[in-house]
Amino acid sequence: MGFLLKLAVVLGLTGLAGWLVRRWRPVPKQPAVLVDGTSWYLVDGQLMGPCCDACRVQAMVRSLPPDPEGVALYELCCPQCGQVPVRRAFTLKELLELERLAADARARAKTQNDVPCPTPRS
Repeated sequence: MGFLLKLAVVLGLTGLAGWLVRRWRPVPKQPAVLVDGTSWYLVDGQLMGPCCDACRVQAMVRSLPPDPEGVALYELCCPQCGQVPVRRAFTLKELLELERLAADARARAKTQNDVPCPTPRS
């Protein structure tokens, strides 16, 4: 009976440890890229954003009423806390441009960090 109890406790603790490992994901403290007031984070080597700075999750796009000229407008909002990280309306073209600018900024930052340091001459 004692053996079965110990086995159940070990299996329970192993399951709990596995669950914690799967749930735990390190979140960067600072965004990898800031573009036009939006934060973009690196997650598993991929640029994710725009993100809510408080929750560090990717913001979703919510449609707004069209402007007087009939152009569709969108705003970014956090799916967890409901906050709007950028108080500005975007067109679809501007949202795509944000993504391109973030990718370009990340590529520039990565190439600048990959430049080898010069070695002292003898």
